[in-house]
Amino acid sequence: MELDFTGLTQNTPEITEPQTSAIPASVQLQKKADERQREIEEARRVYATYQDNIKLSGELQTAILKGLKSGADITDLFLKACKAISLMTSNSVFYTQTEADLKAIYGIGLKQPGAIQKELDEVRQRLTMLTRPELQQEPEDSRNRINRAIKAHQDRENQLIELLKAR
Repeated sequence: MELDFTGLTQNTPEITEPQTSAIPASVQLQKKADERQREIEEARRVYATYQDNIKLSGELQTAILKGLKSGADITDLFLKACKAISLMTSNSVFYTQTEADLKAIYGIGLKQPGAIQKELDEVRQRLTMLTRPELQQEPEDSRNRINRAIKAHQDRENQLIELLKAR
């Protein structure tokens, strides 16, 4: 059996060049220029963040070395090291997760004073923010929520103080 390919090219549609749009060349060029400018601005922003991270990482490394020489709490030094790693790798989740795990495992779980003290400091800092006088000017429903948050923070503060005393 012999195949016949004659006529196949006659029934196939021709491939044509795409139609150019009716948008004037000057508008197309301006769009390209605007896009390029956005790309440049984004690159500048990324580079500025990168430079800031390098600077902060260097400052943290210096603080770690000074802390080691002065006998600073190892928990603080560890968190500074994790923060430096987080900055150098642009991975903020690493630091956030490390900090949360440190408080949960080494603080509450293993009852290490440095981790408990870190959480206590954070609770006290939030408590200070919640007890600012201007918050008492808020509407009643907001004041009620703030007062419940204050109570919860005071309870947590007392729990942490008891954990530190038990050590």
